[in-house]
Amino acid sequence: MNQNRNQALPDVITRSHLLTFAGEFDELGIPLGYRPSHSHDVEIDGKLYPPPAIVALAAKAITGSVPEPGFCAGKGTKCFQILEDAGFSIRRKTKHV
Repeated sequence: MNQNRNQALPDVITRSHLLTFAGEFDELGIPLGYRPSHSHDVEIDGKLYPPPAIVALAAKAITGSVPEPGFCAGKGTKCFQILEDAGFSIRRKTKHV
């Protein structure tokens, strides 16, 4: 099993961290090793972002480094809880035929 799947995310990620690092995402793009989300996006200021990448960038504000990709993300995970607790909407991606 991938050790990173259970990597702890900081408990103190705030709405302010998430807003700041959504801006960094806009400027610099997706962090190295991360990829676009395939099932859900988080809406921040009318834009859609991959939840793990945004939470990882915000975690950098607390830990000093971006967590390695592979931590759990999805419904019921700490990643999504951080975003929902900060008041952001998580949207399921729709598939176009």
